[in-house]
Formats: sequence, structure tokens, C-alpha cells
Amino acid sequence: MVNHGIERSGLRSSWVHLISLCLAVLFFGTGCESARFYAQAISGQVELLSRRKSLKRLIRDEATPLVLKERLMLVDRLVAFAHAELGLPDGGSYSSYVALDRPYVAWNVAVSPEFDLAPKTWWYPIVGRLEHRGYFRKASADQFAQRMKRRGYDVAVGGVIAYSTLGWFRDPVLSTFVELEETELAELIFHELAHELLFVDGDTDFNEAFAVTVAELGVRRWLLCQGDKEALRTYAAQLASRQVFMGLVHSLRCDLEAFYLGVAAENRESEDKLEYLRSQKEAIIGEFRQVYRAEVALDARLAVYEGWIESPINNAKVNVVDTYYRLIPFFRMMLDEQRSLEGFYRAVKEIGKRSKTERQKRLGIKTVAESGELLEDAGWRRCPFF
Repeated sequence: MVNHGIERSGLRSSWVHLISLCLAVLFFGTGCESARFYAQAISGQVELLSRRKSLKRLIRDEATPLVLKERLMLVDRLVAFAHAELGLPDGGSYSSYVALDRPYVAWNVAVSPEFDLAPKTWWYPIVGRLEHRGYFRKASADQFAQRMKRRGYDVAVGGVIAYSTLGWFRDPVLSTFVELEETELAELIFHELAHELLFVDGDTDFNEAFAVTVAELGVRRWLLCQGDKEALRTYAAQLASRQVFMGLVHSLRCDLEAFYLGVAAENRESEDKLEYLRSQKEAIIGEFRQVYRAEVALDARLAVYEGWIESPINNAKVNVVDTYYRLIPFFRMMLDEQRSLEGFYRAVKEIGKRSKTERQKRLGIKTVAESGELLEDAGWRRCPFF
């Protein structure tokens, strides 16, 4: 999780370097709250590393349950495909397995101001700034979330089934995701390995959109190689439905941002300002839910997002979704321009070396009007703000 080209084969053989750095920050450069955070982060990562079992040995072991053995064999094939056909790093990730006693490996907490869509960020050793706080225990995530809520922030807590250490460690296959349906499993593995190939410090939107783009292309190529035309059609339909949903969320974010900017321009001063802001915010979210339900009537596949829709929606929750997909249309266009994965990787790495402002310009995000036009051309909903 550091620079634009993470290929650290020398460091993959030992995780002492990262632990040492974290301990230095823990004891010499943090307050009490940060010290507790880094302590749990170190403890959680060490737990995963210490519980790894060789994937190949488990596959050969007659005591390994047949269902698990078949899933591990599928992972092994997917990883080999990622290296050979997608040009993703071969640093030993997913060559081991860890069985956990919980549904998620970690829980992320995202935080945004109540009337501002700018996400709160935190600085971490090695990885730089990120837009979330991660915890290996749900109780710790919930406690932190409650502290942020008491300070007046919008907060979203979400379980994480997998994450990438960007090549610093050999990431294991986890029980939290090994039973995923084949295309979901492939997408996850390709996504996380893409982070090992490229990670730009402090630009979550850029990193996630790149990884999603690589993962989706990777799944298509995987299904083509399997000769499974029916699965390919099903996946294409799933992506189309996902694009509709992400477009709806993106439009919601834009509507909220337009409202917040409009109120700020008005410079309203009244005793009931907070009540007005909250009521209008809920009205915008309510309208979004109505639009979603109308879309579900046209495409039943969108019903998979019902849980997300019906649970409380706030700025932080909207940001979490939008972060992963906001820039995808621009990456897709870049991929079409390059016409090869190798050329695409070179182009993205080159952009990754530039400042965030320069990256946005290179991706085509130059003006408000041009941003909206590009999104519409790519099949996404309009957005007047970026």
C-alpha cells in the first residue's frame, strides 16, 4: 500500500520490517487512541500470518474436506491465470489458507461530515492516507464509530471479507471468501492482486477504480478461457445491473453535494438551520429510494441491493460505494485506447506518478460540464459535480 508500483519480492519473505515500523509509530509517534489502533492492527495481522497453512499441502491432504479442497484448487487455478494471462504479480499471495472463526476478516469505518461529502482520511505508515479506519474486531469498529457519531459525523461500518497488504505480506486465502461463487471469487482475487501491481498513495478513488477495471476484465477473460458462454452472459448482465445501481448512487451523491453547496452559497443563518438541512437531506435520500424501486421494476437483478437501500443511508455510506466506481468509466476508456493490458498498465502507472490534480486531468476530468458528458457517454448517470 505505498507507491504506484508495488513489487517488493525482497520484503515479501519477511514481515518483520512492517511490524517494526508500526511498533516505532506506536511507541514514539502516537497518542493513546492511535496507540490502541495500531496495537490491534499489528495483533490482527500477526494472527493471520501465524495461522497460515500451505494451500498445496491442504489440497494433497486426504483429511481436507472435499468441498474445501475443490475451492482451494479453484483459487490455485485463478491465481495462476492472473499471473499468466493478466500480468498480475506473482509474489506468493493466495498460496496459503487461514480458517477464521468470524464472517469477516475486518471491519472498516468510513466517516464524513454530516453536511459535506468530503470523506475524513487518516494517515498510516507505509500506505499513506486512506478514507477508512480498519479494525480486526467488530466491537472495536463499533466503539470508534460511536465516538465519531458523538462528534456529529456521518458514519458507516462495513464488514470486509478480504484486503490486500499490497505485496508486503503473502496474503492468504481466507474462509471469509473461499466459498464465494466462481465469478465473485475470481473478481476478488484479480482485484486484490491488481492492488499489488499498482497503488497510489492517498488516492483511494484512483486505486479502487483501477482494481475494479482489471478485475472485471479478468473475469471476462477467465470465462472465455473456460468456454462458458452462459456464465459470460450472466456476468455481463450482472455488470450491467451493477452499473445502473452505481450510477444511481453516484447521482445521489451529486444531488447531495449540489444541495450542500447551494446552502453554503445562501449562507443561511437561522435557529432551525440544522432541522432544515436534515429534512432536505432525508428528502433527497427518499427520492433516491423511489428511483431505485422504479429501476427494480425494470430489472429484477437490482433487488440484490435491497439491503443497502433499506438500511440507513448517509454521506459516509454513499462515499464508500462511490469511491470504488466513480472513475471506472474513465479507466474503461483508457483501456479501450491502449488496446492491450500491457499498454494499459504502463499508461496507468505513468499517470500514477503525477499529482492528483494532474491525474484527474489525464483521466479527462477537466471541467464540471466535461465530467458530466463523459459519464453519460460511458453509460452512467449524470453528475454535475466532481
